[in-house]
Amino acid sequence: MDETPKRRSRKQEIVPGVMTWQLLERIFNNYRLWQSIYQETLDGDLNINGMSLNFSDILEGVDQLPPRQRQALVLSCLENRKEAEVAQIMGFTKWSSQVGMYKRKALKTLCDNVWNKENYSE
Repeated sequence: MDETPKRRSRKQEIVPGVMTWQLLERIFNNYRLWQSIYQETLDGDLNINGMSLNFSDILEGVDQLPPRQRQALVLSCLENRKEAEVAQIMGFTKWSSQVGMYKRKALKTLCDNVWNKENYSE
């Protein structure tokens, strides 16, 4: 019997009070949901992974990203478009993987520069 090793899971380790790019991506992917909850309740406070965030804080730092990173993040996360569609919009004709690279770089930059400052990691 051929025993091919199973692919290791890329399960993310969640550390309370620490924002990771994967967690931030989930927050951005659900931005429309957060927005509708905020409009219904007028309660802008979110409790995520041991961090208390305000609804308006979610987009903090996005405007300071380099243009291509911001474009990939907004189109794929906030607008929930498929990577292939975003690649076409961004002018990538051969591969869509550049979109994922730009998006991850944007998320990592936001985590490092905005979300994991001392005031967010308590």
